[in-house]
Amino acid sequence: MEQQTKTDFTKEQFEAIYPDGIENHYWTKFRNSIVAKFTKKYHTTGKILEVGCGRGVVINYLVDQGIEACGVELAEVSPLTAVKDRIWANCDAKDLPKDYRDQVETILLLDVIEHLQEPESFLQQLKEQYKRLKTVVITVPARKELFSNYDEFNGHFRRYDLDMLKHTATNIQAKIIYQTYLYRMLYLPAKLTLSFSGKRTTHIEPPKGRVAIALHALIAKCLHLDYLIFPKKWKGTSIISVIQFDSLC
Repeated sequence: MEQQTKTDFTKEQFEAIYPDGIENHYWTKFRNSIVAKFTKKYHTTGKILEVGCGRGVVINYLVDQGIEACGVELAEVSPLTAVKDRIWANCDAKDLPKDYRDQVETILLLDVIEHLQEPESFLQQLKEQYKRLKTVVITVPARKELFSNYDEFNGHFRRYDLDMLKHTATNIQAKIIYQTYLYRMLYLPAKLTLSFSGKRTTHIEPPKGRVAIALHALIAKCLHLDYLIFPKKWKGTSIISVIQFDSLC
């Protein structure tokens, strides 16, 4: 899995986008909730593994929701205390114990494949290394017109659209079970910001204090309504996609 080295964040990158308290940010709160929703819906049996899990923010949320999951992170990070026993840090996904890999049926790739020059090769290698792998839940940044200094800072090769993900799935003999744009209400502000300033901030500030945390929770609920109400093809700043391999569908 040589391609996975592209997901190896530096300390500066981790501190910029995964600061303490990031779990209270509206963007993270909504993504956590939607990932949990899709994982519950499409996972059947076997184990759940998040590849590229960072410090374990998503894993911590999933466990709190009663979803048993573990994570692996290529970078040398300090996992959140609550889930430190569920995360392999400084480890490549291909190097996990074979007896564990052989039990994994669902893999989460949450904002990972945009860091890869050849994502299809990486996905194919995961399929080969994880013999029971059936379902992959993927999130990616969306819309090439929103590509900015933020993407460059984080080592993104691209931003996706729905057709690009369908093409990726087809090329690895998998099929899209479901996919949709997310964060639609953020698309226009993001586009206008780039039109006027040409760049966006590369650092994420988590909310501090009860009022700010409550406000972010409210925005996250609005984003969930956005997901429920508007058509899947309406442009958003991210995409969530569920793929399954044909041989197991």
